[in-house]
Amino acid sequence: MFMGEFKTAHIDFELLVTDSFKKQRLDLMEVMVDPSRLSQILINLTGNALKFTQTEETRKICIRIAASVVKPTESSTGVRYVEPRNPNAPDITSGADWGSGDPVYLQFAVIDSGRGLTEPEKDILFRRFTQASPRTHVQYGGSGLGLYISRELTEKQGGQIGVSSIGMLLS
Repeated sequence: MFMGEFKTAHIDFELLVTDSFKKQRLDLMEVMVDPSRLSQILINLTGNALKFTQTEETRKICIRIAASVVKPTESSTGVRYVEPRNPNAPDITSGADWGSGDPVYLQFAVIDSGRGLTEPEKDILFRRFTQASPRTHVQYGGSGLGLYISRELTEKQGGQIGVSSIGMLLS
């Protein structure tokens, strides 16, 4: 979907399916996930990566897919997960609609060579109609809804969304 824009902006793109994903043999299993919601999340995250990478000197975007039977934590991933809007909500993945198999945690990371985020910017990143700074809208456009919607869709599937920004992530 974004390949034309990546080429136009001279952005190197990589899709990386990690060994952890392959180790879980997910290609041989049925995984319960809402593909429409997952697609929308990845579209929103990739669109943001594209927007904030295309003006940088180094232009790289990688979508990394991993899986684990253990719930990811900030210490295991380096990602600061956003607290769910309703932390006392029942676990929707334990319902009959989600199947009877063992749980597996899918992890999708959109990694880019954009400018990075400050701590205050990370604190407000997934709020509705909020952007990293007042100049973000002027410089890059957008409404501040994409990441908020991504958070909502992630939580509706029993997941969490988060951010990690350490300057240049790709070299």
